[in-house]
Amino acid sequence: MEFEFLSDWPHWEMHPKGDEFVYLLNGSLDMLMEYPDSTQTIKLDEGKAYIIPKGIWHRAMVYSPSRMLHITLGEGTEHREI
Repeated sequence: MEFEFLSDWPHWEMHPKGDEFVYLLNGSLDMLMEYPDSTQTIKLDEGKAYIIPKGIWHRAMVYSPSRMLHITLGEGTEHREI
């Protein structure tokens, strides 16, 4: 799926059934990954990709309007308030 983001994600999300491949088509954002012992920040600029491991809560902080391609097994996706 492809999505446009104009602002920070209003929630965390997690995919329990598979990793998620994300590719930033344009824009600039940080992906925050919540691991059991820390939160990791990955900066993505246009043309950059990242693989989010299954079961890891994540969200985006958007710095400029962005379009992102997401490839994941969406079954069972969970959302959690910030």
